[in-house]
Formats: sequence, C-alpha cells, structure tokens
Amino acid sequence: MGQAMLHTSIDPLELAAAVGQPLRSLGIWMALLVPLLAMVCGAFAIWLTHRFVGPQVAIQRHIERLKAGDYAHTCNLRTHDELKGVAGALNELTEALRHQDERHGIAA
Repeated sequence: MGQAMLHTSIDPLELAAAVGQPLRSLGIWMALLVPLLAMVCGAFAIWLTHRFVGPQVAIQRHIERLKAGDYAHTCNLRTHDELKGVAGALNELTEALRHQDERHGIAA
C-alpha cells in the first residue's frame, strides 16, 4: 500500500527547464491577449448596443414629442437600421396629425 514510484531516465531539472520556458511564453502571450480580447469584446458590445438600442431610443423620443403635440419633428434613422420602416410609418402618422390639426385650426 505504498506509493507507486515512476522510474524514468528524465532528470527533473531538465524537465523543469524544458517545460518552464514554454509555460513562461504562454503566460506572456496570455497577459497580452486577454486585455486585447476584452477590448475587442467591449467594442463589439458598444457597436451592438448602438445598432439595436439606438433606433429604439430615437423612436421613443419621437413618440414622446408626438404625445406632447410637437408634429414638426420627424424620426430620422440610419438607412441600414432594422426599424427604418417603423420610423417611416411614424413620420407618416406625424404628417397626418399635422394636417388634421391644420384642418381644425389648431396651431402646433
């Protein structure tokens, strides 16, 4: 019930020297790559937020202005935004409300 001994002809100091250098190199690479990867992930998160949340914020602001009776404002989104159609429909609604107010003599 003793410990099994591994009998090899490899010198432990040679093994440490042979394995130690690649491990040190790996550590240096990791120290350089982890912060770089964190920056890339952060930039991607900012881009993703800007791409998907930005149009929603613009549309929400436009709706708030419509509720306040400001029909002079239009909702402008970038041409590649997914919600461009929704913004166009809101602009049509704004135009219709503006014309309705003009017909009824209400100043915007």
